[in-house]
Amino acid sequence: MVAKPRIDIRITDDGMTVIASIQPGEPAGAAEVDAALAGAGVSFGVDATACRLLSAALEDPHFCDQHVELAFGQQAQPGRHGFFEPAFHVGIQAGTLRDDGSMDFYDRELLKPVSEGALVGRLYAAVSGIPGQRVDGKPLHVDAVHEVRLRLGPGLEVDAEGHVHAKHAGIVVYTPEKSLDVVDNLVHRGDVDLHSGHLVMEGTLAVQGDVQRLFSVLVTGDVEIRGSVQGGSVYAGGDARIKNGVFGGDTGMVCAEGSLWARHAESARITCGGVLQLESAVNCQLRAEDIKVTRVLRGGSATAEHSVVAQEAGSPHGGPSTVLSAAVPLERPVLEARRALGAAKTMPLANRRRVAAGRSQAECSNGGKLARANADLQRNQLEQKVQRAERRELLLSSAHVHVAGVCYAGVVVEIGEVRLALDQDQRGVRFSFDRETRELRMERP
Repeated sequence: MVAKPRIDIRITDDGMTVIASIQPGEPAGAAEVDAALAGAGVSFGVDATACRLLSAALEDPHFCDQHVELAFGQQAQPGRHGFFEPAFHVGIQAGTLRDDGSMDFYDRELLKPVSEGALVGRLYAAVSGIPGQRVDGKPLHVDAVHEVRLRLGPGLEVDAEGHVHAKHAGIVVYTPEKSLDVVDNLVHRGDVDLHSGHLVMEGTLAVQGDVQRLFSVLVTGDVEIRGSVQGGSVYAGGDARIKNGVFGGDTGMVCAEGSLWARHAESARITCGGVLQLESAVNCQLRAEDIKVTRVLRGGSATAEHSVVAQEAGSPHGGPSTVLSAAVPLERPVLEARRALGAAKTMPLANRRRVAAGRSQAECSNGGKLARANADLQRNQLEQKVQRAERRELLLSSAHVHVAGVCYAGVVVEIGEVRLALDQDQRGVRFSFDRETRELRMERP
């Protein structure tokens, strides 16, 4: 009768561990251990120390053990694909946290503005995997890796460590796993509404839809609204063009540092630093260097530095007064102040609190400085008043109001500080300032 072997070898299902079961029997040694391993097909990862200890224990015929680990495979180490880690919030946000802890659901950060040189993100190179091996010698393969699949646009530059920076100020345009760029000319496909939130960027922006009530568009360059402004606000550091109408209501306004064109305006506040051109305006507050209304200007006010020109002014049935003013120095649109407010929003809350606390302590401990600051402010305001008066005097020589069609009774014409209320309809009339009489001169060109 053949004696049963004392050593029984088992390989785990994953091929990574060899387990020996030992039965009592005839004394044995290293030769029997090696033979048992070879018979089971074990060719990799044999633990020499475990085998030596087992060989010594087998000299005792009474030794037994059901679980002795003698060999171990090598696990495969998967690699890592190259990837991009953005330094901005990807996608649209639910809203923005205000300083008081409440949420501003109108500011959803759809656009990701960055300044020149700002960090946009980091590229990480791919890391190859390390193949493994089972105890029976069979290899464990790893999947191939690929570098980051991201096409970088001309608005970006990458350093040796993979940091991606903006070459110029603008908006981050990012499609995961496809493309990344910083642009200063963007088209927004849709309305500016609760879905998009406010749109703020450095550069030029075209909006294919409307700007809805309570929402705003703020750009440092030109802006084009291919729909209407429906009670929203638009601010442009350059020119502004609105394909349809501007409907202001009680919430919105349109402001451009350059010129502005729109088809129609109703109950709107519009200010621009160049030429303001409309087809018609009803009950609006208009301010510009020059104002041109090609059809009807009815109700509200039109205030210009140089000229107000309209085809028809006022209403044949009375109604709200229409005030046409020229030779009024224009307060330039305060876009810089709005940019400063936008920059303050990006400052971490803790920093703002430290700045505010430091300012408060300084004001308390330096009352003299605060008084001097107030005096400087009053002096600057006085200088501005003097400059404004001098500017108005210069404008008087060329400022005029011209209504090519009917200028209805009730229209008020102002040039400088001289005011004239028409008591009857006038047709094809031009108003200017007479320096000799210091009164308005009415002509029919």
